[in-house]
Amino acid sequence: MLTQQQLANITRLQKVKQKQSRSIPTKGTVINYCEKKFVVYRSVFVPYEDSVLLVKKYIIKPGECVLDIGTGCGVIAICSVYKGASKVVAVDTNPAAVRATKQNAKNHGFSKIIDARRSDLFSKLKPGETFDVIIVNLPYRNKPAKDFVEASFWDD
Repeated sequence: MLTQQQLANITRLQKVKQKQSRSIPTKGTVINYCEKKFVVYRSVFVPYEDSVLLVKKYIIKPGECVLDIGTGCGVIAICSVYKGASKVVAVDTNPAAVRATKQNAKNHGFSKIIDARRSDLFSKLKPGETFDVIIVNLPYRNKPAKDFVEASFWDD
């Protein structure tokens, strides 16, 4: 169980990251993450060190189909293809995140492999669509969110 002080520190850090997301220019910005370049648009979660271990350590076997839930700018979707995925469906509720994922798929040459969709968990999946791997890196704080930026950190 976290103390009130620890929760306050986490909230402070999350607000700094939210401010960073809100200050991204409308045209987007390019970030370096896990030795790759990604476009991030305003209101999209800017990946940082909290998910590096996940990105580097999860296993994809060549040819597997992946579902990336809460894709953000598509970091996990892109890295899944680099790891050998033959198909990735990347979903997010934030339309700017879907746009960023599509742009990043194009920039990395994966437009034909990555299908980015605006969706909650499973609502926009096609009947009979199956996956070998489902990766989820969702908000982990039980706290109300007033917009997409806050919702990338908090979910009540």
